[in-house]
Amino acid sequence: MPYTVNSSDEFDNWFNGLKEDLQDEIAFAVGLLQERGYQLS
Repeated sequence: MPYTVNSSDEFDNWFNGLKEDLQDEIAFAVGLLQERGYQLS
C-alpha cells in the first residue's frame, strides 16, 4: 500500500526551479518514500 507524500507551495516552487535532471533524482527519492514510507532506509 503506497504512502501519501504531502507537498507544499514552497516545495513546489523550489522543485520547479531545479534543473530537470535534479528533478528526476528527487522524484525518484519521493517515489521510494511513497513506496516504503517511514521504513525507508
